[in-house]
Amino acid sequence: MLLELSDGNFVCGGFRQDSIEQKYADGGIYKLNRDGDIIWSRRINNSDFEREYFSSISLSHDGGFFLGGQSWLPGIRANRSWVVKTDSLGCDATSCIETGSNDAENETNHYKVYPNPAKDQVTIEILTNINMPSQIVFYNINGQEVLEQNINTQKNIINVKDLASGIYVYQIRDSKRNVFNGKMVIR
Repeated sequence: MLLELSDGNFVCGGFRQDSIEQKYADGGIYKLNRDGDIIWSRRINNSDFEREYFSSISLSHDGGFFLGGQSWLPGIRANRSWVVKTDSLGCDATSCIETGSNDAENETNHYKVYPNPAKDQVTIEILTNINMPSQIVFYNINGQEVLEQNINTQKNIINVKDLASGIYVYQIRDSKRNVFNGKMVIR
């Protein structure tokens, strides 16, 4: 499904497969320019279900989007209809990362990401028994995913030298779909 917008760009919905175990799939919404380059993408999930996808999309009166699809839990063979309303940036109440100055998740001491600011590499140290394997995803200030890497050990070194200088938001996701957010400055 592809929806053309008045600005000449396109929005589509679908799903994103978990790259760690290939077990989970979350609903996805993507905004593309005329050349097919991703302007932004969002992962939206209903945490009760393992596989979710969108099969229809329409524009709402406020410039946001309605997405319709299904959620499926294979263990009990449950399949449910799923409708999500987003704003014009593809954000619902749970899918977008806040970029304010409070790093509450870091205060819970689940992980340590350093140095900050960073130049060539970032170290991610898992401090608790969060569910491995995990992955870290970096987003630029426009919400575009710019780096994704699996985290398989308690201490991981991530190469960030190819990222442009600036402020990035990162998400660490574990295999149970818990999400931890933070900010990183790359010099």
